[in-house]
Amino acid sequence: MHRAELELSKQVKGLEHPDTLTSMNSLANSLVRQGKWGEAEALHRKGVELSKKVKGLEHPDTLTSMNNLATVLVERGKWAEAAIGYREVIATSCKVWGSEDPCTASFCRSLKADLWNWARNGSNLETPDIPVFLEAALATTQS
Repeated sequence: MHRAELELSKQVKGLEHPDTLTSMNSLANSLVRQGKWGEAEALHRKGVELSKKVKGLEHPDTLTSMNNLATVLVERGKWAEAAIGYREVIATSCKVWGSEDPCTASFCRSLKADLWNWARNGSNLETPDIPVFLEAALATTQS
């Protein structure tokens, strides 16, 4: 359903239309729920790229797309890249809306949930990117 909606939106409204970007994010999130991490990552990457171009870095939809991508990157074990994404999302949100804003708090909760899941699942601290991720996460949540 989401795939057909995205294709129709691309045809009728164009790739860079805000509704198409919303459809792209919805499909990527649906792919996440199906465990199709590779497809979800690719689609989130495209959505982030287009959202930055169309809406700008500081737009809530762009930040949400970036946050979603960071979550997928964590699931795929791409810790360093996820840390950079989370850092950018939270820093931008703090700059635009402040650290007490509900959007900023939501992004911080997402990061903390990923950290909690990582710890709960007994992930290996010896993975090279883990210290980078933890350092970025701690810096982000303490600012």
